Amino acid sequence: MEGVTEMNHKKIWDKVQDCMVKDFAIPNADLATYVCTHQSSIFSGNNIDLIRIFSKNNGHDHTIKSYGDLDDHQELVMFKGQIFKDGGLCLSNIDCGPNSDNDLVRKEVVSFPA
Repeated sequence: MEGVTEMNHKKIWDKVQDCMVKDFAIPNADLATYVCTHQSSIFSGNNIDLIRIFSKNNGHDHTIKSYGDLDDHQELVMFKGQIFKDGGLCLSNIDCGPNSDNDLVRKEVVSFPA
C-alpha cells in the first residue's frame, strides 16, 4: 500500500493494474488517470482491503478524499473490489457508474494465488 498520492488517494496496486489491463482491456497509458481509495475491513474473519477506483478526469478528484466519500457519489466508481491478505483479488465493474467511452463489458474477475 505504498505510493500515497495527493488527496489521500492510493496508487493502484500493481496486481489490480494488471487485472485492469488484462481482463478489462484498459490501455496501460490510461492507468495514470485512475486513482484508488481503500478501506480496511474483515471478511469471514480475514483482513481485506475494500477498494474503489475512479477517474481523476471526472472533475470530482478534489472532493473525493477517502473511501467513504464515494458513498454519496457511486456514479463515479469505475471499479470496485477486494484485495485479500493471501493475495486474492476480486475486481468488478458490475453495478458501477458509467465505465468511460470504452463501453467496457460488465464483469467480475476473481483470482487467487496458486
